[in-house]
Amino acid sequence: MANQIEPQLAQIEKFLRVIIGNDTKSVFEIRILKAGRERTVSGYYDVEHINKAIKDIMTYNGKYNIYITLNQVNPALLARAKNRIKAYSEKTTGDKDICARKWILIDVDPVRPTGISATDAEKAEGEKVIRCVIKHLRQQEWPDPMVFDSGNGYHALYPVDMPNNATSTELIKKILEGLSDKFNTPYASIDTCVYNAARISKLIGTVACKGDNTEDRPHRKSRILQIPDMPNGVQINERQVLTIEKLKHTAIALVTKPQQVSKTVSITKFSERSLTVEQIINEKGLKVYKKKNVDDGILYEIDCPFNSDHKREASITQFNDGNIRFKCFHNSCSDMTTRQFVEYYYPGFYDKQNEKLKKQGDKKIEISSNIFEEWREIIPLSTYKLPAFPVQLLPGWLKDTIITLSKALQTPLELAGMIGIAAVSAAIAKKINIKARPGWIEPLNIYTIVALPPASRKSAVITLLTAPLFDYEQKLADGIKLGIKESVTKKEIIVQRLEKVKKDAVKNREKELEALEITRELEAMEIPNVPQLMVDDVTPERLAGLLAEQGGKMALFSAEGGIIDILAGRYSNGVSNLDVFLKAHAGDSLKVDRGGRPPESVKKPALTVGLAIQPAVLTGLINKPGFRGKGLLARFLYVIPENNIGRRKINTPPFSDNAKRIYYQNMINLLDIGRITGDEIYSLKLTFDASQVLIAFEEDIEPRLGPGGDLESIQDWGGKLAGAVVRLAGILHIADHVNSKRLWEIPVSEKTIHAAVEIGRFLIQHALPAFDLMGANNDLEAARRVLSWIERKGCEEFKKTDCHKELRGSFRKIKELEPGLKLLTEYGYIRQKMNEKRQEAGRPLISFEVNPEYIKSILSNKIN
Repeated sequence: MANQIEPQLAQIEKFLRVIIGNDTKSVFEIRILKAGRERTVSGYYDVEHINKAIKDIMTYNGKYNIYITLNQVNPALLARAKNRIKAYSEKTTGDKDICARKWILIDVDPVRPTGISATDAEKAEGEKVIRCVIKHLRQQEWPDPMVFDSGNGYHALYPVDMPNNATSTELIKKILEGLSDKFNTPYASIDTCVYNAARISKLIGTVACKGDNTEDRPHRKSRILQIPDMPNGVQINERQVLTIEKLKHTAIALVTKPQQVSKTVSITKFSERSLTVEQIINEKGLKVYKKKNVDDGILYEIDCPFNSDHKREASITQFNDGNIRFKCFHNSCSDMTTRQFVEYYYPGFYDKQNEKLKKQGDKKIEISSNIFEEWREIIPLSTYKLPAFPVQLLPGWLKDTIITLSKALQTPLELAGMIGIAAVSAAIAKKINIKARPGWIEPLNIYTIVALPPASRKSAVITLLTAPLFDYEQKLADGIKLGIKESVTKKEIIVQRLEKVKKDAVKNREKELEALEITRELEAMEIPNVPQLMVDDVTPERLAGLLAEQGGKMALFSAEGGIIDILAGRYSNGVSNLDVFLKAHAGDSLKVDRGGRPPESVKKPALTVGLAIQPAVLTGLINKPGFRGKGLLARFLYVIPENNIGRRKINTPPFSDNAKRIYYQNMINLLDIGRITGDEIYSLKLTFDASQVLIAFEEDIEPRLGPGGDLESIQDWGGKLAGAVVRLAGILHIADHVNSKRLWEIPVSEKTIHAAVEIGRFLIQHALPAFDLMGANNDLEAARRVLSWIERKGCEEFKKTDCHKELRGSFRKIKELEPGLKLLTEYGYIRQKMNEKRQEAGRPLISFEVNPEYIKSILSNKIN
């Protein structure tokens, strides 16, 4: 069950687009049950408003369970709540409202008390059953299904193309019942009540939140585990769709074949057969409204025991084979199982039955791990499907430069793209800012990090893109060189004159006054600083001094990670000094110690940072003192391009003179803006339409930062994203109008802010793995440490206690180790061995097996 790890919203959208398909007439219902005071929340959406549906549900995600109709809904129902959700919904989709059946749902849940989340152990029992079901149906020549982790259990979805009628309903019902009889265990069961056409199912990507969120029964995000390849994008291939003939054949096979799980191991099933419906009715005094014969048994119409309002809305059926089945026909209780019904009236019934079997020596009740001989496919830790840099969104001349340079040097577009944007930022910072709305002004300097391995030609890209800055700096320095020499000479003369006058001033009052006058003249005299626009390796203290000397503006470009070590305190006994980087990003006033002279205040400092470093430099930065806590890491825009070393073309045409000339001239024009504006800072403003695009982006991002959101783990970075997008919009606007007079008077357009928003969305996808690399995901970091230990030891299997003993330096308590083991299990690296003997103290001796494929890869790497 392999998939790419995707952010939460991407998983929700992917699930919806596959389930709903490409038909523009398709309509689906979103339903949220028991949503507090709002009771049932419901809304109907068409295909074009899938993203609107996702946005609407995010305020409920993590608080309530969110469901979706799987089958094709009558488009007329869109009029109930068109592309919106509403509270207190009385009318929801019924079976008669389904136009056709598109999916068969197999829903496996672990057995547990109602209204609570599953433990990890309980959930693992559900995984065993779903694997057996999928394997069996594959043997029946069913295609591979879509598989989902529902949070507490597992879903398998098989595509069909069937009318919504009694025949199809009965056929699906028989299949579910047959699979239930064949594969249910005392610990997990297949829901046989999901055969009806209007059945709602968990909206994958949202949080499953039954009961309270406790340590052993946590609320979990549902997620995609497997979606088979679809040649037509999100459209199901015809060969993947189950035919009615195939379904009938399966139903017959399930009814007629012996009920056993495998050739080697069987599960002794017990059920409610030791109870009869008449016994329950008589012993518990149930009121029977109606009694009628049905296929293979007798149905009794009763009140629902779980909700006193559900009068005559439940039934209990006594089958001829001795089994019984409970069902409530009301939506809110439709997930109540027969087991829950029995436990309601006979608490502990199943545990007693199980103990009885064990005392009788029936060893077959235990499930041997060899029944699940198939290992799941390994999902690489932190595998992200990262988008390419959206170079088409940049102004023409900048876009052409980045494309041409990247082709010439055979480097990823992301490298030239982000360093190019940073170069433009360095040229215009502190000259123009951008006003997003009243009270919100952003400067136009940015911090960016591009992570690429050695030999990726990072230095060459930085050198070419910062060449105009370097040459402009040199030109400014040459222009003031003579003036500096004259000032130095003049100062030396004044100093000598002062020394001469001071000797005579001891006895001469007039000379004393003259000496004081010369001292004041000397103090007032300033030698101009050599103009400097850039640095590449500097301590925080020296950087603060440069900002003071250069009018509060500086740029730092580097292809090495040394600056990170410096920030961490390489030259200050491990004490990090981050203030200058924090304040020079935000534009907060900075006080600079001038060494013996009064401190100097730098107002509105603007530092631009463009780093191209190796990914290894990012590893563990979360643990550097202050790096995250003080907000430094949240200020950077991260990009992790695909490594193209080994696939680069040889002897490509060089960076063309024409492209270089246009880029160079436009950059010089941007640098010249300072001569026009002087010390005054001008503000860009947004058009009304542009401001609406920005507001919509903010509304989209905000819920994603909260509990259960895909940006929850990087709230600090995500909280600054809107500001970064505004800065990018200002940079793009100025680059686009580089040859316009008084360009700061031209409002920022909707097109420009939209381009900045799309770049912001691109940056989100790269920030997530960047923060994982830095150690933001504690579970992932724990998994990496365990995996590293497995590799060092060459384990084929190991005890949990042994792993903890050897990694005690990283995990003080064995509980701290568990999230890493859980993640490695979910990703297919390891699995827990079953039927472990108990230690004398009564605690289970938990052991794990290592996936043989991973062992092979370790050996292969050692050989190579």
